[in-house]
Amino acid sequence: MPPMTRQTANIILYRQGSGLEVFLVSRSRELSFLGGYLAFPGGKTEAGDEALPLVEAVEGPQRTLLGCAVRELFEETGVLAVQNSSLSIDDTDALRRELLQGGSASGFFSALAGAGGALEPDTLHQALQLVTPKFSRERYTSTFFLMETGEEPEILPGELAGGRWCSPARTLAEWERGELLLAPRSSSS
Repeated sequence: MPPMTRQTANIILYRQGSGLEVFLVSRSRELSFLGGYLAFPGGKTEAGDEALPLVEAVEGPQRTLLGCAVRELFEETGVLAVQNSSLSIDDTDALRRELLQGGSASGFFSALAGAGGALEPDTLHQALQLVTPKFSRERYTSTFFLMETGEEPEILPGELAGGRWCSPARTLAEWERGELLLAPRSSSS
């Protein structure tokens, strides 16, 4: 029997310009899990992620994963997937700083709901689910969501060292030449 895995949500943030680009974050080299690797924004589910305000009812594990995706995307990039919020830019910046300093998911979602914000049904699209490779000391079941954006992500130093828009084909070619670090793909089981 495989070891127990933790649930994570990751967001494949993309935009269409002269070609398809995805946004990859650079994980700090000091991190114990995949430090120095490029990855999609995301992280582990937390208590309170199920409090995500939604326009359309979704319950159970899917709601928790969506909440995690929204929270992690905002914390790591400043991109807020929730629409119709009356929060000012200053309020939004304060919410992000609070999350980065260990604020709770339930507090974050309570503030969004209080400002009228909610996740619209077609904002995030589940793309795939992967499990970390068996050789990994830490095991995660990662659910990946797609989200198109016109916003420019902003990385604040800490857990992440930076971020960049890139062509998927060029990034894979750079990885194959050993020019950058990407997590190896595992099976979906």
